[in-house]
Amino acid sequence: MSEERPESRTPPGDQPITSLAQDAMDWRKYIYALLRTLERAETPFVLGVYGGWGSGKTSFVNCLGDAAKQEEWPRRGEQENENPETDAHRYDWRVVKVNPWECDTPEDAKRLIATSLWRGFFNEARWASWHEGRMKFRAIGRTSDSAATRVVKGISNALNLGGVGDAVEAMFSSDASIAQVFRGYFREDLKLALREKKNADRPARVLVIIDDLDRCRQEVIPEVLETIKLYLDQEGCVFVLAADPTRIGQVLGAAYAPKDVEGKPQDAEQVGQRYLDKIVQLPFWVPRMDDDAAERFFDECACMLHPEVAIGDDMRALLIDHVLQRNPRSIKRFCLTHGLLAEVGDDLNGDKLAKMLAIDWYFPGMRKGYVRPGHGASLLLEDQRVARGEAEEGEDFVKARTTFMPHEDAKQYAARLGNPRLIRILAAKPAFEDKEDVDRYFDLTSAGPSQTDPEDEFQAALKMLEADSPEERRQGFRLLAETGDKRAVEPLLERLGDENADVRGNAAGALGLIGDARAVEPLIERLKDENAHVRYAAAVALSGIGDERAVETLIELLGDEGASVRWGAARALGEIGDERAVEPLIEWLGDEDANVRSMAARALGKLGDERAVEPLIEVLGEDDVFVHDLAAGALGWIGDERAVEPLIEVLGEDDVFVRRRAAGALGRFGAAAEAALPRLRELKGEDEDESVREKAREAIERIEAAKAEQEAGEQSESDAEDE
Repeated sequence: MSEERPESRTPPGDQPITSLAQDAMDWRKYIYALLRTLERAETPFVLGVYGGWGSGKTSFVNCLGDAAKQEEWPRRGEQENENPETDAHRYDWRVVKVNPWECDTPEDAKRLIATSLWRGFFNEARWASWHEGRMKFRAIGRTSDSAATRVVKGISNALNLGGVGDAVEAMFSSDASIAQVFRGYFREDLKLALREKKNADRPARVLVIIDDLDRCRQEVIPEVLETIKLYLDQEGCVFVLAADPTRIGQVLGAAYAPKDVEGKPQDAEQVGQRYLDKIVQLPFWVPRMDDDAAERFFDECACMLHPEVAIGDDMRALLIDHVLQRNPRSIKRFCLTHGLLAEVGDDLNGDKLAKMLAIDWYFPGMRKGYVRPGHGASLLLEDQRVARGEAEEGEDFVKARTTFMPHEDAKQYAARLGNPRLIRILAAKPAFEDKEDVDRYFDLTSAGPSQTDPEDEFQAALKMLEADSPEERRQGFRLLAETGDKRAVEPLLERLGDENADVRGNAAGALGLIGDARAVEPLIERLKDENAHVRYAAAVALSGIGDERAVETLIELLGDEGASVRWGAARALGEIGDERAVEPLIEWLGDEDANVRSMAARALGKLGDERAVEPLIEVLGEDDVFVHDLAAGALGWIGDERAVEPLIEVLGEDDVFVRRRAAGALGRFGAAAEAALPRLRELKGEDEDESVREKAREAIERIEAAKAEQEAGEQSESDAEDE
């Protein structure tokens, strides 16, 4: 973060940007490339602008529409130049933006689209006078004698009232004759409007931006797409659908997939995706911010931070990449929250405050297991030691937590600490020093103990499962899991069979957190779900419950097409601890996805089987830091002497986490790692990272103590033989 920050700056709000001049994401090259592509495309044409929550879809399409209206565009490769060379584009682009998410019914959405277009083209004075008379006379000539009177009357009434809304109402009239005439005129007049040349050198094209389609009610989304096809499927029209494609695919699958005898859609996910792919010719994901853009945007939001409680560069980099994941909305919200809490607290460390917020941000259920006041700080300090390589995470890891929480909660909690991103957060500098230090930041970031009656909380969470809003339903699942109430198991099991994949996945996640054995068999069935997210959620849930009945089905997921599913299965197999998983997990070490390989390495370390030693040594040559890191730790847990020399080589790696993990692993070998002492002494005295130096010191002490004990034992045996 820059040291000088203007105090008068206004923090960016949550409203999307409206013009390309406001672009802070380096989108220009993408915007102009898309527009050049759209100019070359045959129309009608549909562009899908895809992205998840907070990724900037609305801002991106606003910039796209703004750039389309410019008279000239920079040539290819000239976007970043101060005075770029420009070319006039081929078409006079007219931009119409529609936001159907506020519509309650499919009919409302149809009217909104038609009204937006009509106002965009037919509401100019030169159109209005000519258009009105033309429609009256054409209606008489194109209808039968029996229908002519009511058609002309309907048209005249609409136009005499003078409103676009009345004309649109006529398009959707319950009288089929009136509706048909108006729909025909709408399509024909749109053609004529596109032929009109505002610029004599360029014909017109219309860019219709349909924003926030994924926020619409489920029954509205198919109707919006049908309306586009029915009225606007003609030359000169380009459509932009800004949405999360997963949500749209789920809705389309539910609407159009064939039903079984019970009326449930079959292969809904695949059907929905195929339907969407048929509509959208060009899918485009909103670009993730690169390093420079993310840092600039964070600094733009930095005025929301308290100036005396700043976030340092290292913590900023960790937040951007591993917590906020370069999501613009997340960055804004995080900075605003940090700034607010800094105003409340006194004499705070900005990085420690950010670290505590990051833990809650990435892992909001972390506080769930704290059943007695005051124990949360001790638990967090222990977790921090494990993440920093200062304590071992072995079989006693769960047992130690039963001091603070019930065994099932402790087991789930320990499993969550396998997430590499959470490990990075916990290991980050500065470290929390003692219980008082932790409690201080806990008090700031926590809302404190709930004053709500537990029964009221439980019933409210159950009610939220029936809400229309997906966000509210997800909140209900989370709250049910946090109550830990076993009465939630049956309602959650029922929702494992819901037709909505999002509901099934959230139900699986909640069941895993509650940890009731009744969920094991139903969750095993969900491992075969058609939806990859549901399979992943079921695998993670089973890792929390830890039942051996799931082993065989989890092993079958080795060939699953979803990397997240394979990751969840590897994690679950490591937590369950069945030796049948060893060979499959060794095979997983060759997975194409680095996250899967890293989780397989960690799971093999937990299993502690010597068959994994040579494969893990081979993995030490990986470029990926997480894989390298967890493989080194796994070799330390297994403790086979074949790993000593390879781990000594790893001590020279550039990544601080890998060096620290290798040093800690070598310390576990005791006297067998004597050959590592020279290199460890170098690290102890010269390494740039304090945690690596400390870990090297601990390893040296353990090796030397083991060596001394061994020599003492050998001397005792020798003395006994002499006697």
